[in-house]
Amino acid sequence: VTTAGSSEEEEEEESTSMNYARVVKEACLDILKQVRLYRTAPAPEFSEGRLLSEIFEVLPSRRDYPSYYKIIAYPLDLDSIERRIEGGLYTGTDDIVRDFDHMFNNATIFNEEGSEVYEDAIELSDYVRSYNHEKYRTSARSPRFKYAYASDDHENNRNPAPGAPRFVTKNEMFATCN
Repeated sequence: VTTAGSSEEEEEEESTSMNYARVVKEACLDILKQVRLYRTAPAPEFSEGRLLSEIFEVLPSRRDYPSYYKIIAYPLDLDSIERRIEGGLYTGTDDIVRDFDHMFNNATIFNEEGSEVYEDAIELSDYVRSYNHEKYRTSARSPRFKYAYASDDHENNRNPAPGAPRFVTKNEMFATCN
């Protein structure tokens, strides 16, 4: 038997869940956009810096780089990350940062240290981490969504680093929204 009160609670929880998903999607799309727009400082002879993200837009050709697929177990590119955002696969910005870390780590594994791709991966990784922390871990966190940017993925975060965000389940998060 469902009472009117529990139905209203379920509707409110569903609304909160939809708002949370929308906020996460918008935040992830914003981070992706900023990565795609990130440029180096311009050289004196150029009006704009070099766009660092181009090499990360799509995966290397299997035909041209078969060794990449032998060395890299889980290839990832910006287009794949965008599809994951659009598909609602990220439960928080920590998830997208983890994917960026993975993608940039792939680049540092496959490319020689000191190469342009290697250095671009390091610079973009640093940028993503600072951008995410500044914008989404502090000022944009709503009191209503106390854990809005904490991941629900406990499997990959059994022993978080000191100072890392507390990872909570969706049920814990929703309990704080009421």
